[in-house]
Amino acid sequence: MDVDKFCSGCLRDQEQNAAAAWCLDCKEDVCEACAKAHRRINPPHKVMPLDDEYAKGPSFTHMMQFCDVHTDQKFVQFCTQHNQIICECCLKEDHVNCNSVTSIESFSKESENGTWIKELQREMINLDGDLHIMMKIQTEMIPKLKEQKKEILKQLSAVRQQIDAHLNTIENKLINDLSKKYNTCKGKVEQSNHNTAKRRSDLQCWTKNLTKIEESRDEVQIFQAIKVFDRKVQREKSSMNKSQQISIEFHTPDINELLKNFIGFGEISVIECINLELQQALKHDQSFNESEKSNVSDSSLREGNFKCINAFSTPIFGTDVEIERGCFITNNRLLLLDIDQPYLYVCSFDGSGVETIKVDQKPWDVALIDTVNAIITFQNKGYRILDLTTLTLGQYFKPEAPGCYAVTSSQGQIWIDTGSFAIIQIDINGNVLRTLTTKHEIKSICSNDTGNIYYVSNEVQNDRIYCIKAEGEETIFYDSPDLRWPSDITLDNKGNVYVAGGVSNNVHKISPDGKRHEIVLSKEDGVYSSCGMCYNKERKTIFVISDYGNNIVTYK
Repeated sequence: MDVDKFCSGCLRDQEQNAAAAWCLDCKEDVCEACAKAHRRINPPHKVMPLDDEYAKGPSFTHMMQFCDVHTDQKFVQFCTQHNQIICECCLKEDHVNCNSVTSIESFSKESENGTWIKELQREMINLDGDLHIMMKIQTEMIPKLKEQKKEILKQLSAVRQQIDAHLNTIENKLINDLSKKYNTCKGKVEQSNHNTAKRRSDLQCWTKNLTKIEESRDEVQIFQAIKVFDRKVQREKSSMNKSQQISIEFHTPDINELLKNFIGFGEISVIECINLELQQALKHDQSFNESEKSNVSDSSLREGNFKCINAFSTPIFGTDVEIERGCFITNNRLLLLDIDQPYLYVCSFDGSGVETIKVDQKPWDVALIDTVNAIITFQNKGYRILDLTTLTLGQYFKPEAPGCYAVTSSQGQIWIDTGSFAIIQIDINGNVLRTLTTKHEIKSICSNDTGNIYYVSNEVQNDRIYCIKAEGEETIFYDSPDLRWPSDITLDNKGNVYVAGGVSNNVHKISPDGKRHEIVLSKEDGVYSSCGMCYNKERKTIFVISDYGNNIVTYK
């Protein structure tokens, strides 16, 4: 049974609003309204759709290789006494007296990974079934709470009939107490059910990843995966045994004593105890058959001939650097920025020759003005011009607008998103030449030589591309089920529009009239969880920033 997901923040405020996305920074579900607020925090939080397989938690590879206690240490040893893979710190702190500790590499060669992985997969399937049962029982608690509420109200009415009418105030007070405690119980059950759904979703993700590891035939990885996930499965099973059942009871005193020493109608209490119904249900084997999901490749749509010519990872710039925007500049270089840190980076296509430019504010977007100048926006501070010859920044310019966010430049025309459903055309000195309103919030923007402006919406679950004609008319330019969560947009020298899909893991090429399109890059080309891109019209190359800003690949 599918369980609706609710916004965690709204639930804390006694509201139920459907979750539309996941905040990577807060690690919680958010509705569309809260997602907008999270993205506006300074620095902005990273918000991704709920169905993005990369959105939640650390990567599978990192979880499999690194200790969950000493998070900077890799698993290197296996303690057979405790049946646990450990790092060097674990060995010194907790396993120094263990007699049977050996390296993972040597033990994995002699282990029966095939048998163990089958057993772990079977246990994962069983745990998934148990979590399904738990969700069902938790969902059924709410109708039971309603029946308990009705029964208590009947008892309360019976008591009320034996006393005078002047006790209405006390009766109402108790009814209010009951309603509050019912709402509290209901909220706890809904939150527990929501958490269980999240745990089940995580388990299903683990199961998929375990299957992929099994198929890799890498015995070391298989062995590590077995031990990591076995430990997590055991924790989940242990946690389930502590699941509590919530009910409401009404305790009535002796009627005669009530009339004799009347001080109130009674007391509403909440009983939380081990869920015996769940314990009983888990004693029986449950079988759940997963419906097969077709893995349809989009290669039949791919007609482009882009090939990777360079690729590098962002750790070359330093720790915790995640590039989100950038552009090509002269001398076969890239100008890149991380909106979460006050730095700009210049490097070659292969990541070599890095030059770091420190700024006093966190940048937001960048666009090339000409061969010697680039414009960089800094949100509420305005924008600055970067001299590409000397790599020096000019002074701040602050147009008469709420802020400076997404930016584009073509044929001397500079357009900036103000962050308030409007874009402005400015000259290089910050004077506003023209203002156009937009129907949606803007994430990324680009313009062509004829004055048309294309933009990607910053709204959750809005996957459309919009076009604003030179005369100001706004239309839907492109809408395809194969494009999910568009993250950035750029143009080639023929006016074709390129859009990166952050969740669909592809790049769409759309003709200038919007009537023809093709998928020119996909996940098999290294495009996944993309957040930025740029096209070089002179070299006819394109770079895509993937893996949440951790990888930059250039194609030609």
